[in-house]
Amino acid sequence: MLLRAAIILALMHCGVSAQTRSVCEALRDLTDLNGKEVKIRGVFDRGHTGQQLFASPPCAQPTIRDGWVWRDFIRVWPANGVASVADALATYHRMTHAHPGCHIVATLTGRLETRDHFDVHTFQDGLQYPIAFKWFVAQLLYRAIDDFEAVPLELGELEQETESRRRPYAVRLESGDHDSKSVAPPPPHSSTESLVHR
Repeated sequence: MLLRAAIILALMHCGVSAQTRSVCEALRDLTDLNGKEVKIRGVFDRGHTGQQLFASPPCAQPTIRDGWVWRDFIRVWPANGVASVADALATYHRMTHAHPGCHIVATLTGRLETRDHFDVHTFQDGLQYPIAFKWFVAQLLYRAIDDFEAVPLELGELEQETESRRRPYAVRLESGDHDSKSVAPPPPHSSTESLVHR
């Protein structure tokens, strides 16, 4: 018992959170977790747009930061390069083929990053988007990915996920919308694809 307590205290002292959080919990506590080592569990996805961890079903409360309403996604990237997690990514690909119609849930450990303020890019047509981590409010530079699990999709989840992928953009928070996601994301626009988000 004393040894376990000592380990937890040591982890806290080193800035490492021993608690495994959901994507929604991590997004809720972004300010406190910024720059810290964390463990986050959520739906892992790897495709032509990069790697992300997202909440499914969506979070009950919207993620609001710097005047924008953000999707329930965290951009993730291996801190030591793709080769460092090659075995884990191979496991992910095997599971996606073996379990069609399922989400692949995983736990990622790494350093979480966000910003207090996001610069805004204005396009020629007047549309504005914050320059974030790709399209997302935070980034996890992960060192480990494990505890994979195939979770069957619930009714309506695929449609929600498709919409989030089609319109991943943050939406400017309008007056009176602090407690809801009533602001509809803007329609997709080809010019946004040329913007490099870092």
